[in-house]
Amino acid sequence: MIQYEIIVIYDKEYGEVIIFESNKYMNDSNDIVSEAILLELLEEKYRNKVRWAFSKSDYKY
Repeated sequence: MIQYEIIVIYDKEYGEVIIFESNKYMNDSNDIVSEAILLELLEEKYRNKVRWAFSKSDYKY
């Protein structure tokens, strides 16, 4: 399982971090956000509020 993290900033006072795991390999932020929407972790109307979407690696380089 690969862990993904999405940071959403709704306004100056409110934001959230969404962390989820998936068997799919996604390295594009658009794919990560689309998967979160499909899993109903994020609503489509907030797609433009996403600031960062990335995969979290357990490996140190």
